[in-house]
Amino acid sequence: MMLSPWIGIFLVAGILMGVMGFLSWIPKKFPNMPAEIPRKLLHVLMGLSVLSFPWLFNERWPVLVIAAIALIAFIVIRKIKALKKSLGHSLHGVERKSFGEIGFVLSVALVFWFSFGNPILYVISILVLTFADTVSAFIGIRYGTRNMASGIEDKKSFEGSFAFFSMAFIISLTCLLLFTNVGRTELLLISLTIGILVAIIEAISILGSDNLFIPVITFLVLSTNIEMSAKQLGINLIILFILAIIALYFNNKTNISSIGLSEGIFAAYCIFTFGSWRWLIVLLLLFIGFAVVPKMNAKEMLLKRDIRIILANVIVPLVLVLAKAFIKVEGISYAFVIAIGAQLCMNTFARFRFYYLYSNRKSFWLGIVEAVCVILVPSALLFGIANQTLAGIIAGILSMIIAGVVAVDLEKTLIDKPETYQRDWLQAAAALVISLISLFTVTMIGG
Repeated sequence: MMLSPWIGIFLVAGILMGVMGFLSWIPKKFPNMPAEIPRKLLHVLMGLSVLSFPWLFNERWPVLVIAAIALIAFIVIRKIKALKKSLGHSLHGVERKSFGEIGFVLSVALVFWFSFGNPILYVISILVLTFADTVSAFIGIRYGTRNMASGIEDKKSFEGSFAFFSMAFIISLTCLLLFTNVGRTELLLISLTIGILVAIIEAISILGSDNLFIPVITFLVLSTNIEMSAKQLGINLIILFILAIIALYFNNKTNISSIGLSEGIFAAYCIFTFGSWRWLIVLLLLFIGFAVVPKMNAKEMLLKRDIRIILANVIVPLVLVLAKAFIKVEGISYAFVIAIGAQLCMNTFARFRFYYLYSNRKSFWLGIVEAVCVILVPSALLFGIANQTLAGIIAGILSMIIAGVVAVDLEKTLIDKPETYQRDWLQAAAALVISLISLFTVTMIGG
């Protein structure tokens, strides 16, 4: 028999406040203790506390109430200096800026809500966050030697990321083996997929956002993969490995950080999952075009680009592929191709203009030619020549010309150069607008 929801709410709230108070007292007793230890202890104890939710509550609303109470408490502690130094010491004792406690609360509420009625999905998601994140942090601090970060990226080591993958894999494998009827081959493939994807998420997250994304991504992978056949799971994993090999190959051939390339792997896998292999190839052509044509010279290689360069180039394709998957927008694949072509056109212009010092006119035409040859023509072959209309072909070429004009205009009006990311975000916005206008025009003509 379950407790009254209100008793459960006050019990959980009391335990969490008590744990925070105790862990905030420890540094005063042991002043030489690293600040990361009480922070990670709080992380583990909070994780273990919320694991009880599927058995403590038989409705969703009590967990939402607990989440609201916790969010208010954490915000108050963050804003009031006296509370931040006392009760919140275990949270805010580290030097780096983090909103991890906010992400933790939101992820617990989201995963509990959507996994309601299937506690194993909730438990695995929370266990991965609780233990994989903690183990990877300590391994990274103690044994990490190869820093993968650059720019705004949080410091992450290869050793810590491998520890995260290992723990996430073991947790998923063990829970699926003991508490589900999933076949042995399937649970092995699912666990490997979870381990790789959430290790990438942990590596690319900043400001403590991994506490939000790790459980959510774990839940999404579990809920979408658990009914798949071994064949489909194997294909998905092979795609993931191929993407990792491509990223490793380009690791020393581009100026993108290792974490940035990891973000590219995750984005490409999402494009494949929600789109198809055709959509994935078009995205890969964007990356290959960016990395190879023109080849990065010594000047460009000296400037390390972080996760923002990848995010700026994949955010529009991701939005469009999600629109295809969930909204079923007609002709969205055409907009996807145009957006990626426009991105490559503007990227190529900027690289020739600033790193090879070509004139505006020459960079303009090189950008258009590369976009047409690397994106538009292969995409027409991928999606079928018979499906291409004259209006679509003309609109595609005109869209690349417009993208080139935008690139020239940005060069004239921005003090910003490729060393920063203002241009990249403006190019992403321009690519979205160009693709939607082109889609609308072709649809109207075709209609």
